[in-house]
Amino acid sequence: MQAPPLEDLDPALAQLREQSIGEAYTLFNRIALVRDASGTFWFPALWAKDLCMHLLYLKDMRLCCPVEDGVPPEGFVSASTYPELADLKVVPMRTDHGWLNVAKNLLPNFLAVASAVEDSEVLHSGAAGWPFPPSYYLLALRPFKRRKWVFLVESTFWHLTEHEKPTLRRRIVSRLTRGLVRQCVTAADVRIFTTVGFQDFLLPEGKQGYINNVTWIDREHCASPDDARERWRASLSERARVRFLFAGRLVPEKGVLVLMDAIRALNQRETELEVDFMGDGTLAQNCRAFAENEEGTVKVRFVEPVPYGPEFFSRVSEYDGLLVPSLSDEQPRILFDAFSQGVPVIASDTKGVREVVEDGVNGFLCPTGDAQELAAALERHASARGGLRDAGLRALESARARTHAAMHLERTAILHEALRA
Repeated sequence: MQAPPLEDLDPALAQLREQSIGEAYTLFNRIALVRDASGTFWFPALWAKDLCMHLLYLKDMRLCCPVEDGVPPEGFVSASTYPELADLKVVPMRTDHGWLNVAKNLLPNFLAVASAVEDSEVLHSGAAGWPFPPSYYLLALRPFKRRKWVFLVESTFWHLTEHEKPTLRRRIVSRLTRGLVRQCVTAADVRIFTTVGFQDFLLPEGKQGYINNVTWIDREHCASPDDARERWRASLSERARVRFLFAGRLVPEKGVLVLMDAIRALNQRETELEVDFMGDGTLAQNCRAFAENEEGTVKVRFVEPVPYGPEFFSRVSEYDGLLVPSLSDEQPRILFDAFSQGVPVIASDTKGVREVVEDGVNGFLCPTGDAQELAAALERHASARGGLRDAGLRALESARARTHAAMHLERTAILHEALRA
């Protein structure tokens, strides 16, 4: 099924066509495509939509990324869904599934990146891409092939947090990665960070950086103020218990274990509320077992993930609040997803979260990694749903300014300013 024109998602996207960049622009990343038997490329659905938005203002864009031959998995789409992708030039790399693959593919991938650089005027890469981002190849080529280089930092997953007990290997990898990423930041011509915290952490003194938050919501995803108010009215009058949702990767750095400890504390206090876990990850089985075996006044469930889109946003709107007990300094996109439905968050007081959540206004912050404080915050709101409602409605007011289209409009303005400087 063919997707509707992008401008139908948000009229603001029409402005992107008027701000086109004509240079040969190559995007390097580690998101793998699948090439079927007919030679057709298949893209992860969300990534395909984002690429199409890039194509609105990058008139000569190419893609250098891993390509795997075979049958596309569920959730991938082709140019039959997004015709804009039909003529996208792809320079294939090999997929690295670990450090042994990195060593095996080092020369072939280096040659692929070098070939893509040769045909480019602007290079765009990032700090993400485990285990070996294409940016490292670009850094090695930098002295020999000078091109305008746009470097994006949207994750520092490798950075150690104060709540970790890292192994020696983890310490070494973190230090080496930070050193390489800082070299990329220094060497690049345009430096874009998705949070102020990332910029403060990585931008050398005397260099200029730009902030461009990442969000995937569209205007059509945002609830109307009237619908949100009606949903809250029904919740306050009909629902006996406050309902919270954790939606995201079920891994330690997302604070899953902290949330479990908070629920145990609430059961000791005999606090009545509901908490659902939804997601995939290394702790998925732990969450299933916890939901089945934890007994007490807190009703815990494990619900199966749903595709990102209308079904996901409908699910989010069923809750009184979303829980974001992250331990890292990342800025979870779930914050914007919750705001788009008029749903507030109870979140960790991390750098990335503080840039979006104003405590007591559009959400509530609690000390990072502190299960007792998280339990106390949940207990307060278990008997005061009105505070959640007021924060959720204020959060909705800002959501329309944080859409996927708004992100690209801001990105375009940054590129025009920086590339012309």
